[in-house]
Amino acid sequence: MNRPVTTVLGIDASLTATGLAAWRDGRISTTTIRTGPEMGDNRVRRHYIAAHITPMVTRNTLAIKEAAVLYKGPKRQGGNALELAALAGVIEEALYVRGVRIVVVQPTQVKQFATGSGTADKDDMVAAAREQLGVQVANDNEADGLWLAAMGLHRYGQPLDPHRIAALRARVLAKVTDWPDFALEAHPHE
Repeated sequence: MNRPVTTVLGIDASLTATGLAAWRDGRISTTTIRTGPEMGDNRVRRHYIAAHITPMVTRNTLAIKEAAVLYKGPKRQGGNALELAALAGVIEEALYVRGVRIVVVQPTQVKQFATGSGTADKDDMVAAAREQLGVQVANDNEADGLWLAAMGLHRYGQPLDPHRIAALRARVLAKVTDWPDFALEAHPHE
């Protein structure tokens, strides 16, 4: 039996600028949750971010979150990787205790879904969001959050842009193995 989903969240977690997209009642919105060292130590910042995500949760929410990448290149330090992993844990725990099912997607899968290339850069992701989905995202974090939500919506039969690279998108979604048995339930505003 399919569980009805009324809210889909796309989360691109970052300690400085978490990108968030929320689909509810047939509408999509994006925002950036910003934090900085002036707020206190990283524990404070992690909980601030989680506290700004959880109000988006409804009774039937599905979250699609980008996987924490531990090493993106030679300039990344182990401390940054640990902080990102800690942030992911706090967000996932905050959602878990509210009954939210979380699907974790690899960054290359999000890029491939959006642009057709697993090596797309930040500018490519923003341009794809604006051109393909018609959403004027403020930055690359919001673009990633939007594409994560778009993956969930597409997977459950409500693609934001059904006309572009549909076959490729279906192949990318098939690689994500932990999609729950859900059905989207939209109540568009009239």
